[in-house]
Amino acid sequence: MLAVPFALIACGDDSSSASDDYSSASEVPSSSSRTECPESLAAGEFCDTRDFNVYATSEIGALVWMTGNLKYHVDGSKCLDDKESNCDSLGRLYNWTQAMDLDKSLLIGDASSKVSSPHHRGICPEGWHVPDTLEWLYLVDYAGGFSSLGKYGFSDTEPGFYSIYYYRYNPDYSFFHTAVEDSVDDWYVDYDRDYGLIQDKDYFTRVNSYYAILGEDGVSLSNQSKSHYAPLRCVKDTLLMEMEFRPASSSSSSVEEPESSSSEPFDPCSVAKKSWEHLNPDFNYAVFIDGRDNQCYKTTRVAGLVMLAENLNYADSIAMPELRGANRCTQGLEENCESTGRLYTWDAAMEVCPDGWRLPTEAEIYNIWHATHSVLEVVSLEMRKEIDLEITDAYGLSFVPSGLYYVDDPYKNDGDETLLVKSSVWLSDNTEDGYAEAYQIHFEEYLDQTVEGELKTSFMPVRCVKK
Repeated sequence: MLAVPFALIACGDDSSSASDDYSSASEVPSSSSRTECPESLAAGEFCDTRDFNVYATSEIGALVWMTGNLKYHVDGSKCLDDKESNCDSLGRLYNWTQAMDLDKSLLIGDASSKVSSPHHRGICPEGWHVPDTLEWLYLVDYAGGFSSLGKYGFSDTEPGFYSIYYYRYNPDYSFFHTAVEDSVDDWYVDYDRDYGLIQDKDYFTRVNSYYAILGEDGVSLSNQSKSHYAPLRCVKDTLLMEMEFRPASSSSSSVEEPESSSSEPFDPCSVAKKSWEHLNPDFNYAVFIDGRDNQCYKTTRVAGLVMLAENLNYADSIAMPELRGANRCTQGLEENCESTGRLYTWDAAMEVCPDGWRLPTEAEIYNIWHATHSVLEVVSLEMRKEIDLEITDAYGLSFVPSGLYYVDDPYKNDGDETLLVKSSVWLSDNTEDGYAEAYQIHFEEYLDQTVEGELKTSFMPVRCVKK
């Protein structure tokens, strides 16, 4: 069973400056010194027939990785401190569209329609691809931590990072591209300076990508500008169909995994989740294990329905490519996903429930209203600290403010998140003009519940009901 240390972080620009004294990878002749691949290769070596660079590879769990950074030259790629010798020893630096082999105009806006599934080759050799976020998580977790990658021959050489205006170098972590975009607007990069691609009127159309950051604490995912330059570590085309993860929150939970013999399967419901802190401690919940990622959810029965008592937190964009760019955490913080679930666009929400489960309908929400008699019976007891009302949470639904994220809504500001005063969940009812229904609870000086139409491109939580 795998424990995944997972945190979404934002890196500042105060990293230590580049130095001329770098840890060098094993000496490999530059591409300019070879005109063909060697006649014989050592075990595990691979020759890129495009430029005749030779890479060591390593099988780590279900994946085969290049153990060094890609050196393939593309126009506009960079070497640390603009020294070609650093490219020869450390690998090249690419911005996101270079690594993904996409038009540079996609440094802004949503490129999800151009990203191949289940693997996106980018500029990797044929049969290899740009790693997904899940593949980075799996790599470090299988190895038993960042410091253990060396025993698999996986080089942690830090080739630096270029953030449009200057190079950065930090020996404490390594920074790599992933194939995954994020929905967070890019507030930092001055695109006009280098590309002339964007005007002020397009300010809200910028989309970031995720970078994998490897350090002593494991692997983290940072959503930053696609215009930053980072190394690319290619992985061989393999489907991770049998991967099994513990609930993400278990790695940060104060509750330790109970000891068990190797012959006994681990019970994911035996480890407390952060989201369970919102539940009614006196309610007798049933449990459901999502076999796709082994997460355990508490469930309740109300108005003839079996419903999740917490918001869904499923994010495997390899097994479900339609989730790419269509899910996020409130405020871009993974800890919020662990606490109040993940936010999805309506199209993604319609597909994301486990087999045998689906989104509730508007009619079913009204039935819950009639069965519960009052919104006080569906709100978490912890809200008593915020609202002076007799909240009972009698049915264990335990709603708390979970936020939502607006995109392309003409009546709201893009990126606005109503975090502290609203809980919303998508319903399956489709309305006209690109809107769908959502069940919403307003947490202010009073409590109110409504069903409202929201633009399908907005991001909201999901509460699945059993079919």
